[in-house]
Amino acid sequence: MRAFAFSVLSALAVGCDSGSTNSIPSEPTAAPSVATDAGNPLAFNGPLGVNIGTLGYATFSVQNIGSKEMVVSQVTYTGDSAITLSPGVSSTTADAGSSLTPPVNLPYNASLLVGLTCKPVKHTPEVKETYNGIVDIKSNASNLPDIVTYVQCVGIPLADGGP
Repeated sequence: MRAFAFSVLSALAVGCDSGSTNSIPSEPTAAPSVATDAGNPLAFNGPLGVNIGTLGYATFSVQNIGSKEMVVSQVTYTGDSAITLSPGVSSTTADAGSSLTPPVNLPYNASLLVGLTCKPVKHTPEVKETYNGIVDIKSNASNLPDIVTYVQCVGIPLADGGP
């Protein structure tokens, strides 16, 4: 009986070893902090929106999880003018906190930080309005050389939920 129990346990232990390891990819590899599409954009201030007459902010990051340096060659914003690429692009490297202009070199485990501002347009009378845009990040990442992030800002009249 002991021999049988030992054989079964040994087989289970061997079967659990798939031989895989959590190795670091050998090429530059992008890991975005958000996954968006046109129907599920990154929202400024979540479902609450941004009160007209105030500013709203949204940020996201792209981390290099590959062992080789990832070079971000371009970061662009296109869309409604109420949304701007401001404060812009920075990184978690030695230049942290500084606004950077591509190309941006990201070593292993460093992240590109993208900051956006929304300033809803004031109309008379104030009306709820939705603003949409796209941030496009181009790099030498082996898995995602062109990252498209959809963003959306909803301007909320003060009468609809503002202070």
